[in-house]
This record gives sequence, structure tokens and C-alpha cells, in this order.
Amino acid sequence: MKKTLLALALMSTPAFADATYRVEFAMQSQRYTVLVVDNNCGEITTKTAAQERAFRVCVSPKPQNRVQLDIDRRTRDQADEVHAKATVIAAPGASFDLDGLKVTLQVQ
Repeated sequence: MKKTLLALALMSTPAFADATYRVEFAMQSQRYTVLVVDNNCGEITTKTAAQERAFRVCVSPKPQNRVQLDIDRRTRDQADEVHAKATVIAAPGASFDLDGLKVTLQVQ
């Protein structure tokens, strides 16, 4: 009886760890990767004298095995600067293009 109760308790408790997502940003010949767990944000920034790249992504799970990505992108090449924000709902394994920025979502 104790083994049955333990098994039922383990099956009814939430998972110990949230899902971890690998979000890859690719533009021109450069790739940037951020690992993020459910309901959190991650970011990466690179900077040189000629250019700057900053990507921030927040992920939250949605029904039907979907994930909401809130993306904040800042890029600078010489004097040209871009700041863009987007919200996308995608399934793990999906890739999509946001104005020349290829975004790929994978589950780790």
C-alpha cells in the first residue's frame, strides 16, 4: 500500500525542472545562442568598435506544446542602428525570420 501511495504522489507532483529552450539568432554570417528556462528571460550582447549586437528573449509555455517568445533586438553597424521588438508563438523546432534575423527554437 505504501508503494502505491508513493507512486501516486510522484505521478501527481509537478516536474522538478522547467523545460530549457535553446534560442538561436542568426544574421549575416554570425550566430548567437541563448539558453532559457520556462517563464524566464536570457540575453546576449557583443560589442566591437564597428558593431554591436544585443538580443533578449523571454519564454513562456502556451497550450498545445507552443512557446511564446518575446524578443528584443538591438543592432548597430557603424552608423546604422536597429531596435526591434516582437512577440511570436511557435512550436519547439520552429524557425522563422524577423526582418533579416533568423530565429530557431529548440528544446534542450
